[in-house]
Parts: sequence; C-alpha cells; structure tokens
Amino acid sequence: MKYYRLNYQTASESVSSKRKFKSRNAAIDYAFSKFSRDTELNYEHELTNHVVEYVCSNNNRFIVSRCFA
Repeated sequence: MKYYRLNYQTASESVSSKRKFKSRNAAIDYAFSKFSRDTELNYEHELTNHVVEYVCSNNNRFIVSRCFA
C-alpha cells in the first residue's frame, strides 16, 4: 500500500507531519492550509525518485515523499 508523507518548513518552524495521505495532492493541500493565504508556489524540484520539494513564497517550503507500507 502506498501513502505520502509531508515535511514542511515556515520561517518560524520545521514540522514532520505524522499524517499519512492517500494522494500527493492531499498532502499538498494540507501543506498550503498550514501557510498564510498569500503563499504561492514558486517551483518544484525532484530530489530523488518520488520525493519532491516544493519551494514557495514567504520562505515556505515542503517535501512530499511517496512511501510503501
């Protein structure tokens, strides 16, 4: 079974979410819910296979990783 993990960083904190997401989009939506409303995605960078870093405005960034159980 595959699931997605989320790690995100704001200007004030760095968090590893304990939640498991069913889809990459669910993890991305959750990350944006933790940021201020004016946060925009600047670019995405594939770190390794199935691990993507998303760099946003306001010094925010998050990483979504695909995992298997």
